[in-house]
Amino acid sequence: LLIKLYCNECIYLHVGNHETQSFYPKRSRKQIVDKYDEEIYQLVREVLLQLPLGAIIDDRIFVVHAGIPKKDFILEDLRHYKRGRDYDRLSVEGQMFRRSVWADPSEKDSVSEDSGEDEDGNRDDDDVEEVKLDPENDDDRGWYTAAHTETFLKKHNLEYIVRGHENFFNGFQYHHDGRVITIHSDPSRPQDQGTYLNIYSNDRSMHVEQFSGMQFSSIGNQSKVDWRSL
Repeated sequence: LLIKLYCNECIYLHVGNHETQSFYPKRSRKQIVDKYDEEIYQLVREVLLQLPLGAIIDDRIFVVHAGIPKKDFILEDLRHYKRGRDYDRLSVEGQMFRRSVWADPSEKDSVSEDSGEDEDGNRDDDDVEEVKLDPENDDDRGWYTAAHTETFLKKHNLEYIVRGHENFFNGFQYHHDGRVITIHSDPSRPQDQGTYLNIYSNDRSMHVEQFSGMQFSSIGNQSKVDWRSL
């Protein structure tokens, strides 16, 4: 945020699942209130609610935290999304928000209903049920297929979807024949790798850059982070 204030066009921030009303108060409120106070927490919430859901790069790349909101979603919906407030998860705006920050790409036409974490970060291995994923059906349990991606990209004359949300050992993953790219820039374990995506303006090519995982050495209550470029 300090970088954003110093140079507005140097960095662009998007909202993610950790900034949702269901996630953030449970996971982060105590940390902020314990260190500062309730007033600071409310100010942080106001800032998070102002973050956009996505962006378009070079008229060809859709950037979003997680996924495609729904089958009949158009980019104009994103432009008219009103920031600054929480939406009921069952409302049209709430469903668009929820899928933008939670939905994952699937390489299959069906997945287990309980796959992945829920909005509280929990997993449930009981009562596993195979669910058919239909890109023409809104009720696809937070997953989107290659057909769904193809329809979305073709409708808006785009080439790629670049997202985060999921952690992979090597820091990135290609989905749907390379049309969806997951970039994870925060490796939480020393054996993991982090990545960022370079997009070159001269030839419009993209290249995934990797760096080593974090290594922590305790210094009192502080942690020293060693970022080593590969």
